[in-house]
Amino acid sequence: MRDIIKIIYQHANLDFLGDNNYDFDAKNDFIDCLLNLVETYTICSPKQMEVEVEKLIQISLNLMTFDPNYTYGTDNQGGDGGEYGYDDYDYYVNDDDSSWKVRRSAVKILVTFIKARINLSKPVMSEIIHSLTKRLDEHSENVKVEIIACLGLYLKNFIVESSDDSEGKIIN
Repeated sequence: MRDIIKIIYQHANLDFLGDNNYDFDAKNDFIDCLLNLVETYTICSPKQMEVEVEKLIQISLNLMTFDPNYTYGTDNQGGDGGEYGYDDYDYYVNDDDSSWKVRRSAVKILVTFIKARINLSKPVMSEIIHSLTKRLDEHSENVKVEIIACLGLYLKNFIVESSDDSEGKIIN
């Protein structure tokens, strides 16, 4: 798994996805497959993945914003425009756009950390909840469903954790 983690750190970023030297759909599929491997390995061996969780969360939060064919507004829209500096609420419709696979897989990684009972601190959970909330204006239904489900899981765990006054760990 160490080798796969290295590949993820090298390629699962917005710079790689924005590089026009490679096939757009192939890059999206590649990142989707890498994130699916992380999801599977986390479910099977959560203890081994705990050391990578914080970095993988940051990667997932960044990849959730990868939507090169859609611009999210900043005026009462809730979006931050991601890494692309969007400042209006327009979009280019591309029926063949496969970037939704990257966003969906990034959200599924966050869901996996809850399901695998990975211990997350309150500040990390709060950052995840905040980022998910900002992504509620997602235009792809596939991704929006994952975001809402993920947000529900994190809110439930955050509320339970806060009401139990625990040591900043997830309670399932």
